[in-house]
Amino acid sequence: MALIAPSRRRLLQFAAAATVAPGLAGLKARPVIGRVLAVSDLHSAYERTPYLLAAFEHEIRSHPVPHVIAINGDIFEQGNVVAQRSDGAVDWAFLAALPALAPTVVNLGNHDNDLTPDLADVVARMKGLGLHVVSTISDTRTGAGYASPTATLPFGDHRLRVVGMATNSMNTYPKASRDQLSIPAAVDWARANLSDRLSGADKVMVMSHAGVVADRDILPLLPEGALMVGGHDHLLFQHRQGASAYVHTGSFTSAYTVAAFAADGSVTAASHPVLTNGPASPALAALTTKTLADQLTPDERTVLWTGRRAMSLGDTGRVIAAGMARAAGAHAGFIGHTTLGNAARPVRSAATCSIPSSVSTAR
Repeated sequence: MALIAPSRRRLLQFAAAATVAPGLAGLKARPVIGRVLAVSDLHSAYERTPYLLAAFEHEIRSHPVPHVIAINGDIFEQGNVVAQRSDGAVDWAFLAALPALAPTVVNLGNHDNDLTPDLADVVARMKGLGLHVVSTISDTRTGAGYASPTATLPFGDHRLRVVGMATNSMNTYPKASRDQLSIPAAVDWARANLSDRLSGADKVMVMSHAGVVADRDILPLLPEGALMVGGHDHLLFQHRQGASAYVHTGSFTSAYTVAAFAADGSVTAASHPVLTNGPASPALAALTTKTLADQLTPDERTVLWTGRRAMSLGDTGRVIAAGMARAAGAHAGFIGHTTLGNAARPVRSAATCSIPSSVSTAR
């Protein structure tokens, strides 16, 4: 009987179902030789950025083992008016703080030149901050890659080989830059290059910003004991495959993932929420407050509507779209699928829901 390839929707459902692998809680603790703190798809989510930095600081202080910080693409968001007007001041300050905490690697996503159209300028600035950058994106003007697909980072007594791959969904990149970008399909690139790029590696981390469908075909190419960090689909899960771990880390800075490399060669991973009722990094919190105050107009701070009950993200979007239709005298309203980000805090936890007119993180 012929097998039918699962649809993208079904694959995403499978991935979400893998969020908690049965039996992991009962495993014995193994000595940890190093940890990776991973995030993806931040999209200028300024409500949580200072709290994420504080969480990283706490993780590294409270666990005296080598660390690497992994940022798996889409740091910036053109649809955030504050990010746009401030040239990403908060995002760049966040990035600048990371190398002082631990070696930090960035795998380029499809939004990382949202605010600075020339990706070469973005990469140069990142490297100037002491960040390692990896990517499979090439510059059509020169034929060279914007960054090497591979980096090797210090990891205590070990070395962490990192390989980064981008999505080749060209229509998800800023339109003005598309003719400057040449991007192979991640699966094709991995089949042709991954073995050589990982040859002789000590510890391995593969970063893919190509989505879970592509990742499915890359996973079998990984050596045992590897960490694979996925992104682009805004998923949150951890999946164990033998001694290896495959994770997606969420989106809009709502969570981060800690991956622990053990002395026995295995990797385990767990996700942690970025809580906004705890400590924030003081300097970044002050900058964020000032940037919001400087860049948002009174009209953009206006609350347009207050609901009587807490709603899910999907219900919130549907209410807003219906309200737009009524206001325009139209049959239907349309709102971009990431316009509300990962939902503002009141949408998730308060008894009422207020939507400010400045809500905008649409892709």
